Amino acid sequence: MVDYFYNKPEEHMKNTLYLLKMGFSDLNYPGSLFLCPDCTLLEGVLATNPELRESTDVVYVDFEKPRKLLVDLIGEENQSLPVLVFADGQKFINDVDGILAEFAMTNGCPAKHP
Repeated sequence: MVDYFYNKPEEHMKNTLYLLKMGFSDLNYPGSLFLCPDCTLLEGVLATNPELRESTDVVYVDFEKPRKLLVDLIGEENQSLPVLVFADGQKFINDVDGILAEFAMTNGCPAKHP
C-alpha cells in the first residue's frame, strides 16, 4: 500500500507596509483630524497597482506613541510611519522615497519622477 500526501506549499511571506490610520487626532490640536501625506501617497500607489496591493500586507497603526507593534518589531527609535518591513523581519525602509523605489524595483510599479 502506498500513502500519498501533498505538502502545502509554504505560504509566500509578504512584505508589510505600516501606515497611519486615516483621520487621526493629535492631542496638540484638539478637535482636528489629520492625514499623513506620505501614507496617503502610498495608499494611492496601492490603489492604482493591484498586483502590488496583493503582494503587500498593509497594517494601519494609531497615531499615538509608543506604537508597541513597531517597537516590538523594529525598535523604539523606528516608530515613524510609513515603514515597509521586509518579509524576513530583518530589514525595513522608513522613508517614502525609499519605499517607492523598492516598489518600482521589485513590483514593477512606475518609479517616482525625479
